Amino acid sequence: MLLRIPLHIPRYWRNRVTRRGRVDFRSKGRLMAWTAAFRTWSLPGSIVLIAMVSVGEVGVHAENSPGSFRVQPQHARLVGNLARLQLQVTGTDERGRSLDFTRDVSYSVSDGGVASVSKTGAVVPLASGTGKILVRHGTRSVEIPVTVSDFLPRAEVSFTRDVMPVLSRSGCNQGTCHGAQFGKGGFKLSLLGFAPERDYAPIVRDELRRRVSLLKPEDSLILNKAMLEIGHGGGRRFRHGSYDHQVLVAWLSAGVPAPVADDPVVVGLALEPKERNYLVDQGQQLRVVARYSDKTMRDVTRTARYDALNEGVATVTEDGYITAVGKGQAAVMVRYGGQAKVSLVTSPFRDNVDLAGFQPNNFIDEHVMARWKRLGTRPSTPCTDAEFIRRAYLDSIGTLPTTGKVEAFLKSTRPDKRDQLVDELLGLTGDPKRDLHVGSWSAYWALKWGDLLRNNRKQTGVGGMWSLSNWIRRSLRENMPVDQFVREIITARGSTLKNGPANFFRISRKPTDLAETTAQVFLGVRIQCARCHHHPYEV
Repeated sequence: MLLRIPLHIPRYWRNRVTRRGRVDFRSKGRLMAWTAAFRTWSLPGSIVLIAMVSVGEVGVHAENSPGSFRVQPQHARLVGNLARLQLQVTGTDERGRSLDFTRDVSYSVSDGGVASVSKTGAVVPLASGTGKILVRHGTRSVEIPVTVSDFLPRAEVSFTRDVMPVLSRSGCNQGTCHGAQFGKGGFKLSLLGFAPERDYAPIVRDELRRRVSLLKPEDSLILNKAMLEIGHGGGRRFRHGSYDHQVLVAWLSAGVPAPVADDPVVVGLALEPKERNYLVDQGQQLRVVARYSDKTMRDVTRTARYDALNEGVATVTEDGYITAVGKGQAAVMVRYGGQAKVSLVTSPFRDNVDLAGFQPNNFIDEHVMARWKRLGTRPSTPCTDAEFIRRAYLDSIGTLPTTGKVEAFLKSTRPDKRDQLVDELLGLTGDPKRDLHVGSWSAYWALKWGDLLRNNRKQTGVGGMWSLSNWIRRSLRENMPVDQFVREIITARGSTLKNGPANFFRISRKPTDLAETTAQVFLGVRIQCARCHHHPYEV
């Protein structure tokens, strides 16, 4: 859950949030309250904190001796020759704090003919059967069962389940490569593999089948280019003998089986850990499990694609190992089969932060405080009364306060004078003698709404422009509920001169323009990119 809390005006709107999470301006659900409470502040010197409410664990350096550790999954099950499984070992230090031991323990298999385990905890099947994996750290050890099934003399390969993830992981179908709108070098794939049935023919049949060799799979162009054994503008994508190479060779050796219409598709991903605190230079092995439409589960840690979105804070390897390299917060995006998840990396700026001077007013403040503690940061100090009145006037009615107003506000000793000022500016006192700014407030925000709706005389004519502008201003003055405001716009009918909202359909006359404007203004989602790009991850 994302909470955007304006901090540069202390308690400005935050003390109006009740324990039930409702913004209370004595006019609940109205345009004035909605606009004031949820607009984004961007004044000089302001701070906007984005708080992600969740729970994580504090990590320490791996050289600390663990008091205990656990292994996930508790039972390693692998189906087929190409199955891979990632073990994840989580330990605790002498202070009870969690940390990753996946690469600090030793692994052995009781029946070495069933499976093998690498130093990084990757389990590879060798033959059908059962056995046990022993995970040892110092004098402590944990034993988990391992079961391998359907291990055949020749691997069964699915184009959708096995080959497409390799192409996506290697970057072949990225927007900068063969997934571009017109492909690259005469070879075009669907962006990020969203249409396997369309990708089969370009790989197998196009260019007189020159990209695959069924007689000599190792000589296939799709392999040699990706391994840079012949010239390739995209460089080396994988090496000989790698898992990606093994999958493609197995597929070629099996006669390049085509995708099947009822192939199960990925419907969700499970990622661990979702969030965690790190010290600089500390690492964490991710574990990714895909859920398919036929209700089966498969470990895809080895074939998922990883991207660190802020490499100044965290980096990630191609097999999903995160390393914190700086202080701050970053996200690592994990993609597989058209699904995506994010693991949040937090590296605190300080070990301890003193928040004794900050008193929370509501449950939002409590969550914000928890995030400050995790980040090791402190809130900004409250602004002065002079700064407050200036910012309040500019943000609400777009003008500076008069000298007399400023002097009276600075001289006032009322403890709630800031709350009273907000009520007066928004016309919420109920006293006509004090609610003097309703006209200025409605005019100022009618201008902002006019910009959002792109109200202009070129599209609607002079009469239509004023009709819509006057309707917006009247709606603000009457404190129309937000849902009614939106509904009257997107369902408007009739004369554009008599019914102001009807001009919305004159401004955006094409269905595509109307969809884009509606999505951006009322949903906060930009869909214009879809005109040129096939997928949001391409942008």
